[in-house]
Amino acid sequence: MDKNNKITEKGNFWFIEKIYPEIYAMLFEIEKKSKIDYAINGNRVRKVLESIVEKFERINFVHYNNKKNNPTLLERINYLKDYVRKKLPYLIEVKYKNIRKNKKDIKDYYCFIIKFGNACSHIEPSKEVEINYENLIKALEGIHLMFKRILKMENRLPKDVSKYNVDLSPIEEYQIYKSYKPYDSDRSKCKREFLGYTLDRKCNINEFAIIRLYKKKDVNEEFLERNFEAFNEAKKNSVSIPQGMPMLKRISNSSSDFYIIIYIFNKEPRKLDSNILEKMSIKEKLKICLDITKNLEHLHSLENPIYHRILSYDSIFLCKIKEDWFAFVVKLDFAKIDYGKIAYTIFTQVEEARKNANELKQKRYMAPDWETIDKDFKFWDRVDIFSLGILFLDILTDKIGYSGNETDDLLDIDFDEEFIDFVDEMISDRPEDRWDIKDVRSMLEGEYNKWS
Repeated sequence: MDKNNKITEKGNFWFIEKIYPEIYAMLFEIEKKSKIDYAINGNRVRKVLESIVEKFERINFVHYNNKKNNPTLLERINYLKDYVRKKLPYLIEVKYKNIRKNKKDIKDYYCFIIKFGNACSHIEPSKEVEINYENLIKALEGIHLMFKRILKMENRLPKDVSKYNVDLSPIEEYQIYKSYKPYDSDRSKCKREFLGYTLDRKCNINEFAIIRLYKKKDVNEEFLERNFEAFNEAKKNSVSIPQGMPMLKRISNSSSDFYIIIYIFNKEPRKLDSNILEKMSIKEKLKICLDITKNLEHLHSLENPIYHRILSYDSIFLCKIKEDWFAFVVKLDFAKIDYGKIAYTIFTQVEEARKNANELKQKRYMAPDWETIDKDFKFWDRVDIFSLGILFLDILTDKIGYSGNETDDLLDIDFDEEFIDFVDEMISDRPEDRWDIKDVRSMLEGEYNKWS
């Protein structure tokens, strides 16, 4: 995590915090809620613009004449751009869809922000600007550009201020330090994945999070509920979190274009990749394999068993606690559960996800059984075992997602033939040849104890 990146701790408006602290605080709150409620925040952006106008009026001792004793906000802005010493900057024009005229329109950022804010606050009876997330971000980009130009005119603009970066805006209380398109985007419809953290009152990191963002129009909310159904079923009759599973939180709001799922960790989660594995000993890698196995064993052994079904390297995150690495299994969007009202298998979505796994490095985790699986298929435990075997092979050879891995590669690491045959049988084309999860754990524990 790059702790020197100012955007990660302060949002996109970090560069005005000391100069305009009250306005900065308003903008920081807007950014935190921007992905959650665009309607209320559209009105708040307009209030930010009003605040900076009022500040410039005070600085310039502006008093409007009798004919303009109640000017509109836009008239006040135009006056501050043209007739005062400390001026508001001119801003570029922005394109947007005029829903009243049903065509594209062009206004400068000031006019756009006012119209969008009015639409969000119901001031404007005949709305021109659609109330949506895209337009909220346009408004924030305009405010960001305005402050950059103000500080540049005053020779107070820091050199490292970049363009407005929507992917690094805070999400609720989580400060974002990394954002990327997830490996499973085509399968899961997850638009963006973020890594973030919260701070305590002393500004120390309190908890870490993986935040998954889904567009509402792309995915069914009931489908996303599978994560929570699996988690709740896994921890039933237990006061603690199931081993190898992070806490879960969901965010959904009618005034949002998104569903948000948050996985919460005590330590910084790291994607399972070759760079981490290359620095581990064989015993440490075997422990990672054992952590994943114990989690699947717990899920498979429940009164109402849970099967992951699309387990791969992108389902695993690692956390370092003191000197040891621990593995966590996430992304149970496609899990198989048979219990009460959730006794459905979302088979259509799972089959679609399999077809969308275009990359060979993802497809190789899917058992050959998938070619003949139908809705009545009963042996999902053996599908998970196949995926687990591929994970073992990739973890132990330090080649995550490498399509050319074979069990013979384990010979170069001094694993004996019994262990290599065991992995071979886990990834057999014949489901009946694959080991039961309890036997996999027993074999793995024996191998783990052989290594010093």
